Amino acid sequence: MTKPDLTLVVAFASSHPDTAARTLEQQSPETSAQFFDEHYKELPPELLQRMLPHYVSRMCAHLQAKRLSEILGDVDASFIAAVLRTLPGKQRNKILGYLPTAKRAACQLLLNFSEGSVGSWMNPNVVTLPVDATAESARNFVKLGDDVVETDRLFIVDRDRKLVGYTSHTELAQAKKKDELTSFMEQDNRALQSRTSIETAAQHSAWAQVDTMAVVNRNQHFIGAIRHVDLRKASDQITQAQTAPQKDNAVESLVRAYGNSYLALYNSIEELIREQRDGGGST
Repeated sequence: MTKPDLTLVVAFASSHPDTAARTLEQQSPETSAQFFDEHYKELPPELLQRMLPHYVSRMCAHLQAKRLSEILGDVDASFIAAVLRTLPGKQRNKILGYLPTAKRAACQLLLNFSEGSVGSWMNPNVVTLPVDATAESARNFVKLGDDVVETDRLFIVDRDRKLVGYTSHTELAQAKKKDELTSFMEQDNRALQSRTSIETAAQHSAWAQVDTMAVVNRNQHFIGAIRHVDLRKASDQITQAQTAPQKDNAVESLVRAYGNSYLALYNSIEELIREQRDGGGST
């Protein structure tokens, strides 16, 4: 890409980030990854953040961890966590290792949930469709999801990652190529909060009509889905754990409940303090 062409692209992406994001998502993840690899320093940070995390996670397969940390470095921790959540643990940890200390700590807290919460049992690998997609582009998104949760429900989000509705594989398959997704989607933004307990989530009235529900964070960003069968499984395991003889001490129970969240935060804060102390030099 010539310098004048890049200047035009950057200007367009700055003025119309949603349209630019949609255009990039129509390319293969490999092509978009190469584009960001070569030009991320010139591109506005909001461009990446207007793209679907699920699509960006597919771009990650074509980029080195260090480069990914640089590309993701200027977007907010919530978006980074949404991308990392769908990646294999080894790859996720490599990228986290290259992030600045404060942002790494924020991401680690967002990635961890207590054992009895919905977030701990949800599946983040859910194909999300952008509300501004056509049927043809939506079908391409579905093809990217080779490891997603098994459900006929396809969740639709806006460019702010807010849930706006859903459609089904059948409806999408029957739609014409140029049909707008909004022309046949069902508007429904009912969702479970990720920090909600399994017991509370099981009482949601929506389970009378659906077998899979969306999961959102406290900012109402879509982060995954949970099937009713998995909710029942979680409830059974929690009940069994509560009725089993308890031999753990209080500290062990806290670690079991919250995983590595507190440890990650403590280590990151300790590292941040050490970096600031070392960077200040001696007086």
